[in-house]
Amino acid sequence: MASGGYTSGEELFLDSEQALTISSGLHEVANAGHEEICSIVHKAHQEAEKIVASTYHVPFGFILSPTEVAIAYSDGGVSRTTIVDDLDHYFYPKIKKSEKLAEDFQSLEKQIADGVQKKLEDDKELAGNFKEWMKVK
Repeated sequence: MASGGYTSGEELFLDSEQALTISSGLHEVANAGHEEICSIVHKAHQEAEKIVASTYHVPFGFILSPTEVAIAYSDGGVSRTTIVDDLDHYFYPKIKKSEKLAEDFQSLEKQIADGVQKKLEDDKELAGNFKEWMKVK
C-alpha cells in the first residue's frame, strides 16, 4: 500500500473486494432463506395432509362411515380445500418472492464480479497490482 494514503488502484481493490464479499454473503443468505422457507412450507403441507386424512377417521363410539365423517367435516367447512389448498395458496407467493430475491442477489454478485473483471481487462497494470494484492490477503 502507498505511504500516506491509498492510491486510486488500492482503493479500487479494497472497494471491489468489499463489494464482492458483501454481494456473495447476501446471495448465500438469500439462498439459505429460500431453502428454509421451502423446507418449512413442505413440512406445513405434510402436516396439513395429515389433518385432511384425519377427517376420515371415525371417532370412538360413532356409527358413521369414514366417508360420512368426512362429509360432516366438509359441511362444517373443514375440507382439503380449506386446509391444504388455502395453505398452499398462502405460501406460494412467499416461495416465489424468496426465490426471486435469491436470483436477484445472484445476479448482483455476477454483475459486480463482471464489472471488476472488465476493469482489470481494460487496465493490465491494475490487473497486475490486483494479483499482487491478492497474495497479501
